[in-house]
Amino acid sequence: MKKSELILLIDDDEINNFINEAILKSIFSGIDIISYTNPLEALSFVSSEYIKSPVPCIAFLDINMPQMNGWEFLEELNQFEDLKEYLTVYMISSSIDLTDKNRSLTYPIVKDFVSKPLSKEFVQSLLKI
Repeated sequence: MKKSELILLIDDDEINNFINEAILKSIFSGIDIISYTNPLEALSFVSSEYIKSPVPCIAFLDINMPQMNGWEFLEELNQFEDLKEYLTVYMISSSIDLTDKNRSLTYPIVKDFVSKPLSKEFVQSLLKI
């Protein structure tokens, strides 16, 4: 994976976004981090702005959200074939259901399934990728 220049947090829980953003900023200096509590707004950003000039990006995507769940978001992302070169998705969830983990890994754009909140150790491991 190329060195990321952008991180997207897509989670309807503002507190989780706040915690995850703080952890990410403490480790990834100089990377833009954009948080969305509404997955439809995140999808709008990807489909209208990001698609015009994509950069290597990591997206942390929650599964259970009211406006659009993570699975629906992934299905929408499949429309943008060119993004697979730039965008790496990590599913984040408080779910410990093995079915969710296995399902997430059926999407080629999904790199891994991670429990909430992100840990410093996990984020630091991303620097080694």
